[in-house]
Amino acid sequence: MALKLTSGGKMNMRNITLADRVGAFVSYDAVAELITGTDPVAVAVQDANFLRYTNGTSYLKGSVSTANMPAVELTNLNPEVATVSYDYSVDRLRSGICRLILKSNGLALPLELDLRTTGGTTTDIYDSPVADSLSGVINSQFATRITAGMSINLNGRLYSEKTHATSVYKRQPNVWCNDIVDQLFCISPYNDYSNPNKPQETNPNNRAGTLITPQHVLVAAHYPLFVGNTLRFVKGNRLKEDGTEYPNNFVYERTITGAVTDASYSPIYPDLRVCTLNAPLTQDIIPAQVMPANWLDYMPQIAHNKTDTLLLDAEEKALVWAISGGRSQESMRKYFYFVDSLANERKVFNEQPISGDSGNPVFLIVDGKLVLLTVLTAGQLTNAIKASGTSTSGHIAMLNALIAAADAEAGISTGYTVTPADFTSYPYYGTGTTSANTLTFAGETLTFAGTPLTYN
Repeated sequence: MALKLTSGGKMNMRNITLADRVGAFVSYDAVAELITGTDPVAVAVQDANFLRYTNGTSYLKGSVSTANMPAVELTNLNPEVATVSYDYSVDRLRSGICRLILKSNGLALPLELDLRTTGGTTTDIYDSPVADSLSGVINSQFATRITAGMSINLNGRLYSEKTHATSVYKRQPNVWCNDIVDQLFCISPYNDYSNPNKPQETNPNNRAGTLITPQHVLVAAHYPLFVGNTLRFVKGNRLKEDGTEYPNNFVYERTITGAVTDASYSPIYPDLRVCTLNAPLTQDIIPAQVMPANWLDYMPQIAHNKTDTLLLDAEEKALVWAISGGRSQESMRKYFYFVDSLANERKVFNEQPISGDSGNPVFLIVDGKLVLLTVLTAGQLTNAIKASGTSTSGHIAMLNALIAAADAEAGISTGYTVTPADFTSYPYYGTGTTSANTLTFAGETLTFAGTPLTYN
């Protein structure tokens, strides 16, 4: 039967909206810039130190950020107020409001930049993180580990030799994070994924997996591993399990028997996929903890402190990026963005993630342990935002559900769940009060024995 198309009048196509572009947003990431002012007083606001000017004038100086907005076309409606450079940094020309429109593949989002001068009131100019806060301790430890004169080639590689064909993996003793080498065993340097239809995707360095329980790895949903794929984990010493000498680091192999992505996944969020292994790893391969749901109560000034993180790439280089803030707490609990480190000494390790790095982990280093923030989804979203990925902190229940579902596919029940990191030894800046054994909200105290309490 033939179909005949007839004219029915004008075809109306609806506009693209945010509902069509999951995770898309635009924002102005800015901090106060002093114009005039004298005699500042040092003050602490939550976990950040500021210089407070009581009679100063200032404006908000920063840059435009976007996410899930490829090939952006930017229109500046108020060029007399400010210009926006190629790297999205904003240069104010005079006091006022600058309105922008950012277009990407049919989606148009407005952005208003408030560049008006404020004066006659208190102006706080950022100085540093509070020394004993979580951000302060993390950044100070990075400063101890990474010093002037270091380089990626000498100090940025986890392995001095990595030969997959013969399972030779020799660790680099000069890597800047060698003091936590036993924690790095959870990062798999190899998998046997192959795609005969796309041979360019067959690379044992790609499609990274990170151990989150003794028998489960987390990978990126958009860059997945599958049932039947084998991963390797490398123990850092040079002894076999029976204590006899081994020529290189000891290598464990595990095969995926179940793999599940959440039903809500829509490229590229939530970019989480959990795989069950055929057997648990030994206790010396320590799974990474995940970011707790209440991390912003310990790091509320993240937009200013830009706490440093350890990021791996497909070549197993130990890179350094800082957490980007400037968004709503709800947004930051769902998704992480990363920018250049504030410290010049660490910028040598700010190498840009590229294609093939997806799925690699990003960690905080807290008390000598790895805390998994995300696995990489994308790099170079803008010249300011270098990398991004779905937050583990906002998806703890989902991760545990994926573990159970992957177990079911494998025909087993391991009973494992992820372990949220415990930050209760650090100053708490949330709306409740917390200690190692209690959590109080609105006068009601919950007490628990020896087990960190995580709340959503």
